[in-house]
Amino acid sequence: MPTIDPELLAPLFKISDILLKRPGKVSIDSIKRLSNIYGFETFTDTLALENNGKEGDVKNNLVYNLSSHSGSPINAREVGLLVDRLSLSGKILLIDIDFLEGIVNNVSISSAINLQPIDGEVYDFLEGWNGVEPVENILLSNLRCNTLDQFNKNLRILSQFDRLSLNPPNDLFNFFSQLTYNLVTVHKYQEKKLEEHQQDFTNDPSCALNGDEVTRNFNEGYFGLGKILLNQQTKIGLFLKIWEDNRFVNRYLDEKKGVKTREVLTPYFIHFKITENIRNDTGEDKDEDKETGGVSAVTITSAVGVETTPHSITNGVSATGDVSTVDTMDETPETTKSAESSGIKVRWFDNGDWLINANDTALNSNLNSLVLELCPSIWIPQDLLMEFGLQDYEVRTTDNDFFNNNQQDFDDLNLDKFYSRINKNHAIELRLESGKTIRVTYLIGCPMVKIFKITFGRLTKLCDLVNSLRNWCLLNSLMRNLLEHRAKDMEIEAISNAEENGTSIAEAIPSVVAGDTTTTTKTTVSSTTDDTSGEKEDLGEMVEDLRLDDVMKEYASLLDQDRTDDVSSENGSAPDLLSIEDLESDEIALIKGNDTMKIKDGMVYSKDKENVRMAEILTKTEQLVEIL
Repeated sequence: MPTIDPELLAPLFKISDILLKRPGKVSIDSIKRLSNIYGFETFTDTLALENNGKEGDVKNNLVYNLSSHSGSPINAREVGLLVDRLSLSGKILLIDIDFLEGIVNNVSISSAINLQPIDGEVYDFLEGWNGVEPVENILLSNLRCNTLDQFNKNLRILSQFDRLSLNPPNDLFNFFSQLTYNLVTVHKYQEKKLEEHQQDFTNDPSCALNGDEVTRNFNEGYFGLGKILLNQQTKIGLFLKIWEDNRFVNRYLDEKKGVKTREVLTPYFIHFKITENIRNDTGEDKDEDKETGGVSAVTITSAVGVETTPHSITNGVSATGDVSTVDTMDETPETTKSAESSGIKVRWFDNGDWLINANDTALNSNLNSLVLELCPSIWIPQDLLMEFGLQDYEVRTTDNDFFNNNQQDFDDLNLDKFYSRINKNHAIELRLESGKTIRVTYLIGCPMVKIFKITFGRLTKLCDLVNSLRNWCLLNSLMRNLLEHRAKDMEIEAISNAEENGTSIAEAIPSVVAGDTTTTTKTTVSSTTDDTSGEKEDLGEMVEDLRLDDVMKEYASLLDQDRTDDVSSENGSAPDLLSIEDLESDEIALIKGNDTMKIKDGMVYSKDKENVRMAEILTKTEQLVEIL
């Protein structure tokens, strides 16, 4: 057989990706074509419904095959009420999709894998866990849309689980069940530690939140590991909810005014996925530039993560285990009561220590295939990934936005332009609506990247990574909100031109009308009285009033007795300085003049007692303009 020219592979893969990004409208032919690309065998059948069930509900009716219609066209209606069934068959999964009158009426999934209970509970994303929708319901919702876009993404996940699974019980279905169980175990451990140290937050004069507020953040996923979820919104699989922009403002609006903001409806998730480029690395692969794509296996040594991390509430885990003495099939305490018969290592974490070691060959093989997809993407320093030993990742750029669209990234043009300028000049001057000019400087020593996917086999470092990502989520929210308060006639492109030409911002941008200090923050909200509709209203004026009058002023009033106006800055003198510095992987310094604060654990901490109120305002409003 002639060899394939490698120069043709890249454009062919690109064409294939384009076709997969445009899977077409919902129809039997489109689903068959898509399924065949992902390796499923497809076949169709014509079925009839008995009349003794509820009309239109396939599950409650007896379905039998009409052999006389086996050769009839799809959607034929010669006899009674007919159902056209499209079956997608893999090596593990069988997916049946029923069409009634040309509309998808039902989706059912059966699996050849029998998941074993762990401590009496089955963590099965196919069937749903902890009250979440099963996968078949998510797929049914996908197929009732006009296009196959979201169904395409979920079908790809299912095809990867089907094709890439090792032999049971080391298949990916059992692996994700065990992964969910161990994440729950870590979460319970952190919850216990937080209960023991809750009062420490209240007693800490530098902490902006008290113990009760930190506990609520933990329960909602904004502190510690995050909130463990399955099958969220229109996506299937395992998720960690780690952040929500403007969360304190959102709570106020929800609890006091009965409205939900866009941030509540689209929080920050980590979506656990599988990469197909695993098992074996070549030297060429390791030398490739991984920044814009390409994922390969992390070595088993890095998956073990033999270095020990200190016990703390937000981390609370360490990696232990002598690789020469711990056996893969140990059943004490690594295997649980329900899984002892299978002989697999189910418990990876116990009382603050990770038990994963180099002898866990099958487990490490699955861990090496793990990919974290950030929904939405997050701006972080590139060096942060290196500190965690992560070399395989994908970033969002203008060149690959089309291919990396995860349908949860929101339009963030202002912040994207902002970091584009920061990467070029390390600093940027902004003039606010009040007339004040500030100079924002990033002292981080590396480019900022908009991270989208990370190949992540080092489960022992997950808590640390989540904490670091959460800190940058908060800083990005502070910057995003600050950009909303820049002068109305001031665009970042004009800032760029002024900096490159050596002119001042005051010369490049005309002054705003005196006395026009109106601040407007546009946010999409939906009424809680109409949650089921899923429709969103644009209540910009209402939200402006709620945010500024009811929420932000409540916290800003804390500074009234200490706040003084910087007259020289407003008169056009040297701008105020705001510096950002990454002290540690889990800390960000925020320096304003002589005032130094730090962002840690998704909160702002003050350096001294005088700045506690300032830290509280930044934490609860995420508005830098309130302290400038």
